[in-house]
Amino acid sequence: MTQRPPSSLPTGRLRRLAGLARAGAGMARGMIDRDPVAPIARAVETLSELRGLATKVGQMGGIWSAMLPPEERARAEIILARLRSHTASSSAEAVRSLVEAELGAPIAELFATFEPEPFASASIGQVHRATLPDGTVVAVKVQHPGIAAALRSDLANVENIGGLATLLAFTDARAVMDEVRARFEAELDYADEARNLARFADLFAGDPEIDIPTLVPSLSSGRVLTTRFVEGADVGVAAGWPNARELGRVVRRFMKTSWLVHGLLFADPHAGNWIFHRDGRVTVLDFGCVVPFAEADRASLRRVLEAIERGDDDVARADLRSLVHAPAGHAGELLAESMRIALAPLALDRPARPDDLERIVRLSGEAKRRLLGKRLTVPPWTPLLLRALLGTTALLAGLEARCT
Repeated sequence: MTQRPPSSLPTGRLRRLAGLARAGAGMARGMIDRDPVAPIARAVETLSELRGLATKVGQMGGIWSAMLPPEERARAEIILARLRSHTASSSAEAVRSLVEAELGAPIAELFATFEPEPFASASIGQVHRATLPDGTVVAVKVQHPGIAAALRSDLANVENIGGLATLLAFTDARAVMDEVRARFEAELDYADEARNLARFADLFAGDPEIDIPTLVPSLSSGRVLTTRFVEGADVGVAAGWPNARELGRVVRRFMKTSWLVHGLLFADPHAGNWIFHRDGRVTVLDFGCVVPFAEADRASLRRVLEAIERGDDDVARADLRSLVHAPAGHAGELLAESMRIALAPLALDRPARPDDLERIVRLSGEAKRRLLGKRLTVPPWTPLLLRALLGTTALLAGLEARCT
C-alpha cells in the first residue's frame, strides 16, 4: 500500500483552526457543487494533514458519501478510503525514537523485523508491520509525535467556538464537552486502549465469528500498542461478497452484545476499524473510544429495540425522548425519530439503506434548528451515542448496499 510521505504535524491552535475551516468549507461546497465529490477530495487533503480530531471528522464522511447517488458514491468511497488508510504519516526517525523511548530498548532488540513505512495511518497514530523473534507477525500502532498537543488544540477550538454544542443543539454543553474531551483524551492513552481490548477479547473469547486481535503486553505502552497482525478485506471489498448480508449480522451482534449486554458501547465504528473475512469472521479494531453504559440506560435502550422489533414506533419514540431528555413537541419528536431510524438496523433483520442516513441527517438537522437557543440537559454520552449510531448505520449501508 502506497503511503503519503511523512509530514510535520501542525499543533498550533490557529493553524489547526484555519485548516478545519478550509476542510469544512470544502465539504459544504459539496451541497451546491455540480460535482459533489470534488469538494470531498479537497477536504480529504486538508484533513489527512491535520490528523487528530480533524481526521475523525473526516472518517465520518462515510455518512455523507452514503447519501450520494450510486455512481457518485463509488467515487467518494475511493477518496474516503484514502483518508482512512493514507493519512499523512510521521517520519521513520520520529517513530523509531518514540518506540525505543516507550519500550526501553532498540527496535532491533525488540523485533526481528520492523517495517519503517506504515501500512496505515489514522487520526491518532500509524501502524507498522513487524515480526517477533519467534516469527509471529504483529501490528505495531505508534502514536503520532505531537498528536496530544494537536488534539487538545482541536478540542479547545471546538469548545471556544461552541461548535460541538451548536452542531448537536445542546446548549447546556459543559457536561457534554467534558465527556467528549475525556473520551478523546483517553484515546491518547494506549494503555487504556489495551485494557479495553483485553476486556473485549475476554467477552468474545471463543466466538467463531467475532475476532479481537491478541494484545502483546510486553511490547505495549502508553503510546505504543502491539497486537496480532490481521489480514482481510475492507468494507468496500466485502460488500461484493455473497456473504455480505451475514457479515452485516455479525456487526449487529457485536454492537448489540457489547453495548446492551456488557455495557460497553464501541463508539468509533467507522469503516476503517473493521476487517472482513470470506469465512464469515469479522475482526474489530481500535478500542480507544469505549463508552460505559449504566444498566438503567441499557434497560431503556433494550425496551426501545423491543418496541422497534414489534413495530410499536410510538412507544420507541417516547422512550427515546425520555432517555435523552428531549423536550415535548415537534422538535423532540424529530430527534427521537432520527434516533429510532438509526437504531432500526440493529433491531430489525433487514439491511441498512442509504436513505436511512438521508432521513437521519434531515430529521436531526431540523430538530437542531428548532432546538437552538433552548436550555437542554442531556446525558453527557449523547454525542458519542449519536456518533456510534451514525457510524454503524453508514458502515452497514455500505456493507449491505447490494443486499437491499
